[in-house]
Amino acid sequence: MAELKAIEMAIHHIISNNILQYKIITDSRSVLQALNNPANCSPSIFQLKQLLSKTTATIELIWTRAHIGIHGNELADQYAKQATSRDAIDQHMYIPIRFIKKLLYHDILTVWQNHWVNSAKGRAVFEIYGKANPKRILGNFFLNQIITGHGAIASYQCKFFNGSSSCSCGLSIEDRNHIIYHCSQWSTIRQTLPKKL
Repeated sequence: MAELKAIEMAIHHIISNNILQYKIITDSRSVLQALNNPANCSPSIFQLKQLLSKTTATIELIWTRAHIGIHGNELADQYAKQATSRDAIDQHMYIPIRFIKKLLYHDILTVWQNHWVNSAKGRAVFEIYGKANPKRILGNFFLNQIITGHGAIASYQCKFFNGSSSCSCGLSIEDRNHIIYHCSQWSTIRQTLPKKL
């Protein structure tokens, strides 16, 4: 965004000083690619394109590598660093949608995590999945029954139907932890599960 603003200010300088031919050299390839992309609908890029279309000057935008000793480019970086220490903000820019989405995503995860930590429900699942993670949402009906300790698990069925809570492997009570971590009958399936449940 700072590179974009710098190019915009350079164009205003060209227009206000009636300069007919000008070369703007930047180390921001992303800005040049965005300006060259007709599908880019960023308000800042659109505004810069409008500004370029209104000027009668011949303006050439040139990309250069950063930090290779070009005096003007190094000087621009030096001024940019100095500007970060200023108390007053005299340049205002659009906030990119991507940045807003990132902030919202972080806030949603924080709220979700706080709710998950402080909730009285789902504590058995919390022991396995203590951290909220949208990438770990499972749509497998049977796996979800095992993780929650519900469904056809013998210890769960025993509560309602007074049957045996023993596992058919004969080594333990068939509960969630036994199935997930120990039962030899589930060893092959266990290898396909995420390493950290």
